Amino acid sequence: MFFNSSSFLQLPGQGDSDTLSVSLSFRTWNPSGLLVYTALADGVVEVGLADGKVTVYINVTQRKNTRIDISSGSNLNDGQWHSVHLNALENYAMLTIDGDEASTVRTAIPIQITTGGTYYFGETLQFSEAALEGSGLTL
Repeated sequence: MFFNSSSFLQLPGQGDSDTLSVSLSFRTWNPSGLLVYTALADGVVEVGLADGKVTVYINVTQRKNTRIDISSGSNLNDGQWHSVHLNALENYAMLTIDGDEASTVRTAIPIQITTGGTYYFGETLQFSEAALEGSGLTL
């Protein structure tokens, strides 16, 4: 439960894993905002809302800077509860909204993900910008 735009929840995750799996529920009237942020061993993952759609940005800097963008859903800023499930492993990422198979977006990713360990839920964009300072990555 968050009371304002600067509230967040920090949870430990499993570090050094090649599988990323995040599920959450949210409701909002805001068309845009950051839902989840986590640093990878060599990049970042952000799950957010942009113009009422769930967007996922995976940025990995293994050999060269590689960014993967996927999105799904529409009008998710209707004040109703919505669920998000992101699964990334081996060579693909999959995003499902509200458990609806028709909403599932699957994309090939030409990178290997290695998780970093800590997940931030509901944090503001200011956190991710601060966390990226000095990392060579940009949002």
